[in-house]
Amino acid sequence: MELAKEDLKSKNIYERLFMKQFVLCINNSGYDDIQKWKIYQVVEPNDKTDKGWIRLIDDSGEDYLYPPDYFEFIEIPQKIQEAMAA
Repeated sequence: MELAKEDLKSKNIYERLFMKQFVLCINNSGYDDIQKWKIYQVVEPNDKTDKGWIRLIDDSGEDYLYPPDYFEFIEIPQKIQEAMAA
């Protein structure tokens, strides 16, 4: 998959999407399927149409696009990631 950096918004989303796997929701205004202060798993974008939005698995269990300003990327230690997956 190839994404054009110029298509993506601020915060260097292109690099962060492929370096981090989790985000913390800091704003859920207008969205019922995400909760403020909850951690979500980032899903690799489908194609160039994602245009800098963050694709993640929300509370419905499906992956959807959300505005990048609603999240902060976080690093979770491998041991905790393994526990979360179990």
